[in-house]
Amino acid sequence: MPLQNYTENYVVSVYQLFARAIRESTKEGGNARCVLGYVSYGTTDAIVVNMFQREVLTFPFADKSIIEFNDRPKAAVGESVNTAIEMLREQAARAKKSLHAIEKEIQSAANRTPMLLPTRAFGGDAIDRFLRSLTANLLEAEDPFAEVREEVDRFCKRFPRRRFSDDRREYFINRKGIVFRTGGPSHGASRPEFQGHHDIQCFPRSRLRLGGSFNPAFHYDCCASQGDLPSLWTGCHGQSISIRRQYANVYPNDYAR
Repeated sequence: MPLQNYTENYVVSVYQLFARAIRESTKEGGNARCVLGYVSYGTTDAIVVNMFQREVLTFPFADKSIIEFNDRPKAAVGESVNTAIEMLREQAARAKKSLHAIEKEIQSAANRTPMLLPTRAFGGDAIDRFLRSLTANLLEAEDPFAEVREEVDRFCKRFPRRRFSDDRREYFINRKGIVFRTGGPSHGASRPEFQGHHDIQCFPRSRLRLGGSFNPAFHYDCCASQGDLPSLWTGCHGQSISIRRQYANVYPNDYAR
């Protein structure tokens, strides 16, 4: 970690190592789980959070004062290091419990939870705000499973799942009237790494949400509740994707086809 404020170059270099590790760990159908504890430097923390917040359970575990060693005796430095290690261990134990709650939600309730909704396709900052709120409260919760359900319920009060057409099932529908019908996991696996140029975030976000792994084949069969479906979509790294039919396959990382 840096001994002063985070920089864009430093955080990107860390992310590159993380993305490479995710590719390796998910080869041949393997799963990954990930948390990121960081020392808080104040305003530049936003660089870390903005880079990792959707795909990794990201949290500050200590203030920068814990690694400020200038003009301090060796004994005090050693004590600070030991304190930092102990704080990280405590947070890691909490994070492990939180990951169990997250994975239960995105694996067992994938068809019903808002946790896998694509941030760009759903629109606005609704999903990012939901994920930030969940992250902020989860590690301090006595019961992380209950905390996940409470956050999900709060989101569903703002964006209630509704029936569409003659389908008896209920789906999330955004402000533009796009219906996020859950598609069957057996067709249309997400393979953004094989098709054209992608950013380093595209692959991890096709496998992880808040540090928990989900089925990479999971996607939404999006259609319009009224009128026509938009013909242009913003994809996983901000690219424009033209889809000219009555539905679009959209994945949690915003990969669309």
